Amino acid sequence: MSQPDDALVVAYTPVRGPRRRLVIRETEDGLVRREEEWTGCVWRPVGTETLDAVDVTDELPTAVLTKPE
Repeated sequence: MSQPDDALVVAYTPVRGPRRRLVIRETEDGLVRREEEWTGCVWRPVGTETLDAVDVTDELPTAVLTKPE
């Protein structure tokens, strides 16, 4: 599972359904968020939207966060 080089990536595994990730990157049009779903072979785009801003906070206990596969 490769990661985009120039983006903020948050991958997660829901209780039900395949693994997903949010990919946020800056483009000529501004910030764009893309949601993708893991098919077992590739990341499949699910949806995109243009964002005004992104705020990142780190308030989760360390035990909740795990290393990517």
